[in-house]
Amino acid sequence: MKTIHAHTETTARVPGFVNISEQDDGRITVTVRTRGGQVPSTITMDRDQLATLGADVAAFLAPVEAPKTTSKVKG
Repeated sequence: MKTIHAHTETTARVPGFVNISEQDDGRITVTVRTRGGQVPSTITMDRDQLATLGADVAAFLAPVEAPKTTSKVKG
């Protein structure tokens, strides 16, 4: 198994976490546990879905460009 990304909360006695991994058989899995939860849940996605997830996150995090304004100086 190869971990692609992992995050664990640090503010709870039983922290929530997310883990994205490539399994030995090539499957991509996303495992999450809610804060205070006891049982994690796992889903499987293919590489195309992982790429789409990555693109969606990158687009969300990208800075928003201010709209260009055109001003005409009167004179």
